[in-house]
Amino acid sequence: MKKNCLLICMLILSLSSFAEDKIGSYSMSYFSGKTCDIKATEPKNGKFDIYITIGGKHKTDEVVIGVSSKELESFKRSLIEVRDKFIEWKETAVKNNVTDITKEFPAVFPRVTIAWYGSKWWFAFNQRINPTFFVFKDGKCAMVVYAKVKASTNEYIDQEIYWVLQEESEFNDIINLLDEKVVNEHFSAQETKADLFK
Repeated sequence: MKKNCLLICMLILSLSSFAEDKIGSYSMSYFSGKTCDIKATEPKNGKFDIYITIGGKHKTDEVVIGVSSKELESFKRSLIEVRDKFIEWKETAVKNNVTDITKEFPAVFPRVTIAWYGSKWWFAFNQRINPTFFVFKDGKCAMVVYAKVKASTNEYIDQEIYWVLQEESEFNDIINLLDEKVVNEHFSAQETKADLFK
């Protein structure tokens, strides 16, 4: 009973903070250059959330990785670590004509929230993502995050998630937006625009 109350409180808090603004975007070339938004909630008392759009089971699925401001630096450091190792391993794979292998990246990400929209927003709290290095049969390389997650409030509602990055620039576009300064500047600019109409 206590656990259910906690989950309901977390869901209400998440729903109330899920009003967000787009702060930028990146592309996933693996999915024919699909453009994905990165959004953030307005900072309140220095706290905010960033939502990175990723892929779902269906092309039309709206799926995000939610990172709290508290975990942002840790998440960013881990993604930089994965990017650097990806560049190194991709160069090795190309140089040695390696194909058709997978290897987990030696990076540990903080726990995140996976959210997706069906008939309403569903949330899978406290999830761990584990990026894997893929070299496909054609020799192309990618960082792949795949998982099947269940909604925290209903175990019968699930979603498959796909996050695939193939180029250094794709990593960098995300990394550059995972920054408290970027979020603060975005919302400060929005406030300045609103101030024009008093």
